[in-house]
Amino acid sequence: MPLTKDITFKCPECGEEIPLTLWQSVNTAENPKEAEALAYGDLFYIQCPKCGYQTMANYSLLYHDVEHGMMIQYIATPDREERAKEMAEYRKARKESIEAAKAQDPALAKQLYGSVFRFVTSLNDLREKALILRAGLDDRYVELVKAYIMPQAANMKPDLGIESVRFFLDKDGKQYLYFFDKDGKEAGSCDFDMESYNAFKNGLSLVEADTDIIDTGWAREVISEIESQDTFQG
Repeated sequence: MPLTKDITFKCPECGEEIPLTLWQSVNTAENPKEAEALAYGDLFYIQCPKCGYQTMANYSLLYHDVEHGMMIQYIATPDREERAKEMAEYRKARKESIEAAKAQDPALAKQLYGSVFRFVTSLNDLREKALILRAGLDDRYVELVKAYIMPQAANMKPDLGIESVRFFLDKDGKQYLYFFDKDGKEAGSCDFDMESYNAFKNGLSLVEADTDIIDTGWAREVISEIESQDTFQG
């Protein structure tokens, strides 16, 4: 499968036709420049050279972080039912490919499909996962920290109307949590809580194959279970 697809984007403001390259697959080992651009949003950024109109290209792609052993499939389909159907088809095709590869060459199958697999359904989720991996962190424990911290921040600063939180890694390696209101506007930030991250990582036993969707909903369920019974080990 080709890694890229060249298309023409027509500016909705002035009609200028802008050449655009869509990356169908980005591999951190083979495409390090594009992997960094993906993590920081530049890969999707479009600016019309004629009128200055700015937007973000939104399309499905596969991101493979070789160093940290994770593959992330972004599904850009906006309709919930269609998206669920697309995920089910992708899971089936992936399972069949793994089984066929194992039958021919188990070692190659492990090399091709041994990575942890995730689905994401927004560009922001994709970028966040990529940044978490670049920081050398486990996305499961980062999501737990976010689910743990957000209600505390919302209660401490009710006037800010905090509705969501995201992990961010700047290019100097500094880790942050950014808070947003219901309109998606930034409502504040703080340093990432590594103490809580390590507490979750050292105190919880999570099975990697449990799910391929690690998000806020998943984290809230785990937090709820923690609150209802003592699931920490040691």
